Amino acid sequence: MFKFLLFFLPLLSIAQSEFRISGNVSDSLSGETLPNVRVTLISNGKEIQNIFTNKEGKFECRFSVSDSVKLTINYIGYKTKIIAVDTKGTNSIILPPIYLSYDNVLLEGITVKASKPFITNEIDKIVLNVSESMMANSGGAIDVLKRAPLLTINESDGSITLMGKPVMIYVDGRYRQLSKDGLNDFLTSMPSNTIEKIELISNPGAKYEAAGLAIVNIQTLKVKNKPLNGSFNSGVSLGRYFGANSGIDVSFSRKKFNMNNSISYTVIQNYSLVNSYRTTEYNEKYLDDKEFFRRRRNLLFYKSSLYYDLNKKTTLGFLFQGDNNDRSGIMSGNTNIGSSVIDLDSLIKIKNENSANLYNWNLNFNLNHKINAKQNISIDVDRANYFSGFEDTFSQEYVDLKQNKTYKPPYTFIQPIDQITDVWSIKSDYTAKLKEGTFETGIQYRETAMDLDFVYSELKNTEFVKNRSRSFKYFYSEKISAGYLSFNGKKNKLSYQLGIRAENSAIDVVNLNDNVNKPQNYINIFPSLATQFALNKKQQLAFSYSKRLLRPTYSQLNERPYYFNPFRQTVGNTFLIPSYINTFEIKFINNQWLTLSTSYENEINSIILTPTLVEGITKYRYLNINYSNNYFLDVYFTKNLTKWWNTITRVQYFRTINDMNNIEGYGLVKNSAANFRSTNVFRLSNGLKLELYGYYLPGYINGSSFNYPFKRIDIGLQKTLMKEKADVRLSLTDVFNSLESRYTFASDFLKGDEKIKGETRFLKLTFLYKFGNLKVKVKDKKSGIEKESSRIEK
Repeated sequence: MFKFLLFFLPLLSIAQSEFRISGNVSDSLSGETLPNVRVTLISNGKEIQNIFTNKEGKFECRFSVSDSVKLTINYIGYKTKIIAVDTKGTNSIILPPIYLSYDNVLLEGITVKASKPFITNEIDKIVLNVSESMMANSGGAIDVLKRAPLLTINESDGSITLMGKPVMIYVDGRYRQLSKDGLNDFLTSMPSNTIEKIELISNPGAKYEAAGLAIVNIQTLKVKNKPLNGSFNSGVSLGRYFGANSGIDVSFSRKKFNMNNSISYTVIQNYSLVNSYRTTEYNEKYLDDKEFFRRRRNLLFYKSSLYYDLNKKTTLGFLFQGDNNDRSGIMSGNTNIGSSVIDLDSLIKIKNENSANLYNWNLNFNLNHKINAKQNISIDVDRANYFSGFEDTFSQEYVDLKQNKTYKPPYTFIQPIDQITDVWSIKSDYTAKLKEGTFETGIQYRETAMDLDFVYSELKNTEFVKNRSRSFKYFYSEKISAGYLSFNGKKNKLSYQLGIRAENSAIDVVNLNDNVNKPQNYINIFPSLATQFALNKKQQLAFSYSKRLLRPTYSQLNERPYYFNPFRQTVGNTFLIPSYINTFEIKFINNQWLTLSTSYENEINSIILTPTLVEGITKYRYLNINYSNNYFLDVYFTKNLTKWWNTITRVQYFRTINDMNNIEGYGLVKNSAANFRSTNVFRLSNGLKLELYGYYLPGYINGSSFNYPFKRIDIGLQKTLMKEKADVRLSLTDVFNSLESRYTFASDFLKGDEKIKGETRFLKLTFLYKFGNLKVKVKDKKSGIEKESSRIEK
C-alpha cells in the first residue's frame, strides 16, 4: 500500500498544482469578438504555451506553474496587449473582457492595416475615417461630406450645416478663406483620395476661435520617412455639358526633410433654370420671372508644404497654398408684369454676360518646439490675400404686350466689382501633460482689412458713364485679440474638457459714399465644457456646452446688390450686428455604431435673409431678428449588417422658433420637420463595390420662407485594379433628376414662389493611381488664420 501511494504522489501533486486562466477577446471599437487571436503564456521570460481563441473569441490556458505569469495577446492589425496574472491563492482565474485596438504592423515589407470603422466617437468630435472606406475614391471632398452623418449640404446655395449649425471648413487645421460658392468649388476639386479623415466638431472648445457654431476639419494624407510617394487622379463628367478634373499629389521625405506638393485642375460646366413669381400689395402687381443660366468654371488649386527638423526637439514648417477661379456665364430671361397671371401687360427681356477672376493665396510659417517629454510650444505667423474681380453686363428690352411694341428705349449697364481682402495673424499655443490631465493655453492677434469698389455704369449713346448715386466704395477692418485656457482630464470612468476663451473685437465699417461709419469695440468671454462617461465597455454618455459668436460675412455687410432683374435683387446690410449662441448637447453612444444625439440652441440677434419690398422692388436683405430657438434630435448608425453590406443611416428631427416681430410684416415663426439619409455599400465579387445613396428632406419653414421637399438618389460602382494600386469608379448622381430647390414666402405686403432646377444628374468616371505609401502622417501645422474663410466673398 505504501509503495502504491508513493507511485501516485507525484501525479496527485501535479493535479493539485494545475491552474486555469480563461478569457474573451473583442474589438475595442465594434465590440465584436475576435477569433484566432494568439494567446501566449509566459513565465520567467519563457514561453510556456501558445493557444488561439475560438469562433466566439474565447480561450483557456491550463498549466502547472504556481508563480505569477503573463499573457501576451497578439492579433494582426491590432496593438499587442500584455496582461500580468497573479495565480497565488487560486487555481482558476476568469479574466475581465479583453479589448484590442487597431494598429499598423509591418509584415515582410508589406504594410498590413486593419480596417477601421468609418465612424468613431471622441469626447469632443466625431471622426470619419475616409481612407478606410469606399469614399476614398468617391470623386471630390464635397461627395464625402454629402454622405457624412449629421452634415447637410444645401444644394441650392452650397451652404453646409452640422446638426443644423453653419460650419467653418478647416483643412489640416487651417481655416479656408472662401465664400459658400468658392468653398463649394474648392471641395469639388479636392480629390477624396487625398483625405485621411474628417473631424466633425459640433460644439467647439475654447482653443477654437469663438466665431462660428461648428467646425469640419479635413485631415489630408501625408507621409514620413518614404523617399517618394503620392497619387494621381483623373476623371470626366457628362451632363448637358462636358466636365473634367485631374490632379497629382507628391510627397518626398529624406532624413530631417519632408515635402508635399499637390495641384489639381477642374473644369465644371452646368446650367440652372429659375421660375419665380411675386405679387405685391404696394402697386398690386404680379411679376413672373423665367431665367436660364449657363456657367463655366476653371478651377486651379495648389499647395506646397515643407517641414525641416532643426534638431530632435524643434521643427520649422512652411506652407504656401492658393487657388485661381476663372468663371464665365450667360443668362437670358423674361420678366412678365401685370395685374394677375392671366392679365399681363408688359415684358422685360434680359440678357446678362458675366465673368470673374478670383485668386487667393495663404502663406504660413510655423515653429514647433518640444520643451521636454511633457511640454510643447508652437508659434504660427500667417499672411493671406484674397482678390475677387467681377464684371456683369446687363441688357434690358421693354415690350408692351397689349400693343406688341417697345414702350421705352433699351437699357444697358455694367457692374464691375473689385474686392481685396488682406489678413495677417500671429498665434502661439502651449501644451503641458500633467498628472491629472493635459493643460493647454494660447494667445492670438489677427488683423483683417477689406476694400470693395462697386461701379455702376450706364450706356449713354456709345459710351458707358458712371452712375455716382448707384456706385459706392466700402471698407471693413477688424482687429481680434484673444487668449484661452483649456484642461482635459479623466477620473475613473469620466473624461472631461473645460475651457474658457476671451476675445476683444475692434471693428470699423465704412460706406464712403454715404459717409456711414459704424465702429464697434467689445470684449466677450466664451466658456465651454465637454464630458463623456463610460457606462460600460460599449456604452458612453456625453454632454457638452459652449457659447459662440457669429459675425456677419463681408457680403452680408456691404450694400452691393446682386442683380437678377429690375424687380428682384439681393442686398447686404451695413448695420448688421453679431449674434450670440448658447448650445447644449447630449449624446448616447452604443458600441460605436449607434449614436443618439439631442441639442438645443438659443441664438440672440440671428441673421436671416428676408424678402422685403422697397418701392415695388423685391429685395432679399440680410436682417437681424430678435432670437432663434433650435431643437435637434439625431439618430444615426453605421454597421456591417452582413459581411457584404455596410450602411450609414441618419434620421433627424428638428424644431425651430424664430422671433421676427422686429421686422415689419412678420411675427413669430415656428416649424418642425424631419429628414432621412442613407449610404449603403455592397461588396460584390472580384473586388467590386456597389454604393447606393438616398436623401429625403420633407417641406419645412426656414425663417421667412417655406421650403419644399428635397430628394435624390445616387448610385456608384467601384473596382480595385493593379494589385490595389488603382481604383476606377463609375457613378450616376441624382438618378431620377428629382433634386430641385423651391420655396415660398408671404408677409403682409409681399408673396412669392421661387423654383430653381440646377443640373444635378451627371455620369462621372474617375480613375485613381497610388504610388508609394500614404498611410503615415507627418506633423500638421496649425494656421493662425482660423476664421475668415466663410466671410470673404469670392
